[in-house]
Amino acid sequence: MRLVSQEAWAAYQGRFIALWTDATRAYALYEPGELVAVELQNGAYPALSYLGANWFQRLAKDLNGHTATGFADTRTAVEHFREPDGRAAWPEFALPNIEGVHQVAVGPVHAGIIEPGHFRFSVVGERVLKLEARLGYTHKGTLGLMRGKSARQAARYAARVSGDATVAHSIAFARAAEAALAMQVPARAVYLRALMAEMERLANHCRDIGEIAEDAGFAFLNARFALMREYLCAAAQTA
Repeated sequence: MRLVSQEAWAAYQGRFIALWTDATRAYALYEPGELVAVELQNGAYPALSYLGANWFQRLAKDLNGHTATGFADTRTAVEHFREPDGRAAWPEFALPNIEGVHQVAVGPVHAGIIEPGHFRFSVVGERVLKLEARLGYTHKGTLGLMRGKSARQAARYAARVSGDATVAHSIAFARAAEAALAMQVPARAVYLRALMAEMERLANHCRDIGEIAEDAGFAFLNARFALMREYLCAAAQTA
């Protein structure tokens, strides 16, 4: 990890992956695994100009109260309906200043198994001028619940971040904990993790392909893929 000045942080060049904050620092991860950190000053750090940093900086503000100075996007990421002082809020969607524009609202509840999310289309006739997505409706504060837990207890929370990626999140948490503790992982565990991750991937692909067929009106194919997915899930449960 490289601890840099605020000027060097803002000017750092690399292929951005992720950003997060803790009580004292902001961290940015760049390929190929280079971690850069900067000290927070009064709960703030310089904003990064990478487009991919937008969502992470909004999350850091919502979850930890840390502000990216010079960051123009003041929209929330997950705390959409609550002001910083706890009062209820209903943020408005900005409407393009063009004659004849109207808004079409979709969600947050969708048909089928789509994750909840509110999508606001600004349109003129059939032309979409702007789309704004408001996500985070299933935010559960899992990371906050994991703090202070033992690695074994925290692993149960990691497995419940997303139901269709239980294996992936569990492996990611296990590898992070093992790296932090400098643990040697038995070869058998590595092989079993790869096997279970592949079964989870196949099960998810079966569902996705089936849903694509369903959207095209091919319900029979969706039913067949649903059956294949059940076979894979049953095999994983047995294993």
